[in-house]
Order: sequence, then C-alpha cells, then structure tokens
Amino acid sequence: MMDIKGYIVTVICVCVSSSIVSLLSPEGESGIGRQVRLAAGIVTALAVIAPLVGIVESIGELDLSDVITDGDEKIEEYQSIFDSQLSVYETESIKDGIGEILEKRFGIDPSECEIGVSIEEKDGKRQLKRVFITLYGSAIWSDSGAIEEYLYGLLGCEIVTAIG
Repeated sequence: MMDIKGYIVTVICVCVSSSIVSLLSPEGESGIGRQVRLAAGIVTALAVIAPLVGIVESIGELDLSDVITDGDEKIEEYQSIFDSQLSVYETESIKDGIGEILEKRFGIDPSECEIGVSIEEKDGKRQLKRVFITLYGSAIWSDSGAIEEYLYGLLGCEIVTAIG
C-alpha cells in the first residue's frame, strides 16, 4: 500500500498523461480518438481506485481468531448476558408502568409505594406471575381492593398489596 503523497503524485501524473494523450488523439470519423479517450479515462479511474485493492487485501489478512474463538461458548456467554440485561430492563419497565398507573388512576405518589414483580418462564415464554405493591404514607388510605381488581383485569396475574 502506497503512502498518501505517492498516491496523489501518481493520480496527478496519470491525469496529466491521459489529458495529453487525449488531446493528441486524432479527431474525426475513424473513432480512434474516442477509443483513446475511453482508454485514458479507464486508466485514470484505475489510478484513483488503486488504494481500494490494498484495503480489500488487508481485510483478507485480518486475524479474527480472538473474536471467533470458542464459538459456542461465546454465543452462550453473550446470550446469558443479553438475557440477564433483558430481564433487568423488563422488570424495571413493568415497575415503572405500574407506578404510572397507580399515580394516574389512584393518585398514589410514586415515593409512597414500592413495587415488586415476579416473572416466570412458561412454555418458553416469559410472563408476569405476581405483582407486589407496598403502600407507605398517605397511600395507605388508598383502596387496595380496587387497586388489586384493576391491575388484575389489566395484567391478568396475582396482585398483592400491603401496608408498610
């Protein structure tokens, strides 16, 4: 692979040479002038894209053995990391959503309740098994029966409320 200065000098020399050959080519109906200009254009294009050949060759020489080693073990490791992160994100999203429902529907301040969720895997699918809601402060006066009934209708899982 050539350096950038050598590349620029080569491209300039090819362009100048191509221009001179094109100017000196005969004009007329013979078509030789058009063929000479076409050849000069092709040579110029090849000089411009010549570094791409070096790049493509260097890609073939890359050593990816560290990245691809122990394929199945790495895939299992990455899948495990992905699953654990997905579980954390999933749990937090469900808790946030329930918190918003409690605030909008029942007027419960998020700082006055704690939400816990239990998720299980059944038939290869993750599903919400149980929701735990602990009420604090003025939220203890909320109608826990109405909360449980509403969330059960919405989520279809066991809802447990408690006063903390």
